[in-house]
Amino acid sequence: MGVTGLRWLGGSSYLGSIMTLSSGQMAAAVIPFLAAPILGRIYLPEDYALLAAFGALVNVAASIATLHYQHGIVIEKTTQRAHQLALVALAATAAFAMFTIPVAVALYLIDPFADAFRGYGLWFAALPFSTLVVGTSLTAMAIANRDQAYKILSVMQFTASAASALASIAFGLLSLRSDGLMLAAMLSQAITLGFSVAILHRRNVLRAGISKRKLMRLSARHRGYPLFTMPASFLQSVGAQLPILALTSMGAATTLGSFSRAQQLLILPVSMFSGAVARVYIQRAAEEYNKTGSCRALYIRTVPIISFVAIPFFLTFTLLGETIFTVYLGENWREAGQIAQILCPVLVFQMFVSSLGSSILYTGNQHLSLHLHAFGLALALIGCLVPQILHADALQVLQGWALALSALGIIQIYIGWKLAKQTTRKAKGGIHGAIS
Repeated sequence: MGVTGLRWLGGSSYLGSIMTLSSGQMAAAVIPFLAAPILGRIYLPEDYALLAAFGALVNVAASIATLHYQHGIVIEKTTQRAHQLALVALAATAAFAMFTIPVAVALYLIDPFADAFRGYGLWFAALPFSTLVVGTSLTAMAIANRDQAYKILSVMQFTASAASALASIAFGLLSLRSDGLMLAAMLSQAITLGFSVAILHRRNVLRAGISKRKLMRLSARHRGYPLFTMPASFLQSVGAQLPILALTSMGAATTLGSFSRAQQLLILPVSMFSGAVARVYIQRAAEEYNKTGSCRALYIRTVPIISFVAIPFFLTFTLLGETIFTVYLGENWREAGQIAQILCPVLVFQMFVSSLGSSILYTGNQHLSLHLHAFGLALALIGCLVPQILHADALQVLQGWALALSALGIIQIYIGWKLAKQTTRKAKGGIHGAIS
């Protein structure tokens, strides 16, 4: 693809922003891949089961932490109000982190994962810290995205990823097994928190004053996010974690560890690429939507950019996933390769949905997001439960779940297209008119 073709895809500035962010983040993905052959021969699949279970809880907590006020940071017209909204998001994060303390205590006492991870219940006490990290980092990333400070985001991702990989190897050589993986994850989160606080401090977000009256007005102005987007994200997150719950209930610790590792290795480059595109796309799409009432032209220009990565990814891991994982990680990880083939369509759709399905966030249609993800959770439940009712094996349960999420992805992409152009009734109000 020549220079002319690249300019046609999205314009030099748009594509350049994507390349700046995605190239740095993709570099961060190289380290886990370089470390993977070593880790695959130090750890067994079942060693990753605890990390998978804890990660599922953190992902669900992350869907609630900020009440999704961080989405409003990008579309606020003034820097002062954007910073004040960031404080609202941080306050919500701190409050929710406090709420997770009794949850963590209850998980330790009840130990719902005892059959699969006996003796590791104390790790669930780290849930409040992890919740604080994800909420703070989401807010900091929104601030950096608004200022187009993509380099610092790339450095943050790279440093956290490198520390996690190197620490995992070191702890694995010390035969710490599941404990080693959890310690490495905590180190990575601590680094992410440090970078996030630095981003907020350098942009004077932490010193942005806000009165109680302004706080109430700002919260009400963006009420669509906690009322609709947050519950929708929660439902989406629960649906995404259903395989972990299903495999845990089946006592399939080895398959759970293989699923976690396959997902981790595949989703890292996918999420970094799609996240980079989405951050730039949402900022540009929101701007175009406010000015012209439509961002469909940008939608169309973004499709080939994503396809340029998505199509080779799909072909590679659908056809060669089992072989790649077995050769690269070792014979113990053959099942992880089979799971990678199952996950591939879900992740490809996610590449497109992250950007093209984001119209709900900036068009004032958050209520549709809630309905959509409620439907998606129902699909995921059916996809997981029907195979279990039919006494299928663990891989067939994952296939049912993947089929459900793929169907949801198609629907999200279509809805994103429909919402990318305002109706006549909403065109006068713009984003803020739609939200209020």
